[in-house]
Amino acid sequence: DDGRILVATYVSGFVRVRDVTSGEDLLRYFQPEAPAFARFSADASVFACAAPEGAVRIWDLPTGAEFARLPGAVPPLGGRTSPSGIVSVAISPQGDLLATCGSDGGALWVPRPGTLQSRVEEPGWPDAAAFSADGFLVAMASLSGVWVRSPFFPESRQVADGQDFGN
Repeated sequence: DDGRILVATYVSGFVRVRDVTSGEDLLRYFQPEAPAFARFSADASVFACAAPEGAVRIWDLPTGAEFARLPGAVPPLGGRTSPSGIVSVAISPQGDLLATCGSDGGALWVPRPGTLQSRVEEPGWPDAAAFSADGFLVAMASLSGVWVRSPFFPESRQVADGQDFGN
C-alpha cells in the first residue's frame, strides 16, 4: 500500500483503521480478545485482523463490511494436539488468499467465502508467512527452516534449513 492507511490495535480489544491523509476512520470495531496481527492486501481493499487465541476477522475495507471470520484453530495436522495460537497472518497481493501460522500449523484460506483451502505441511510450527509480489508463492518460516509453496499446488519445498540461521 502507499502508506496512506494506518491501523492501530489496542490491548483493550479496539481496532482502528484510519486514512492518514484525510484523518477519516475507515473502520472501527471491538473484538473480545486483544488483536495482535493485522494485515492489508496490496491494494488495501482487504483487511485481516487476528487475536492469538481467537478468530481471524476479514473486512472489505472500502465498504467497512466484515465478510468472513476464520476460526482460530484449524483441523489437527499430524497428531498435533496443542491449543491453537495464531502468530502470523499474511494476505496475497490480490486479497484472494490468506495464510495463517500458529501452534496448529500453517493454513491457506480463501477469504471469500472464508473456507480452508489447504494445510501447509512442514516440520515445526510456522511463525511467519509472506506472499510473493505476484501472489504465486507463499513462504512460511519456522525454527526448522523456510518452506515455499505455490497456493495452487499441494507440495512445499524447503529453501532454507533451521541450521542456516544458527538454530
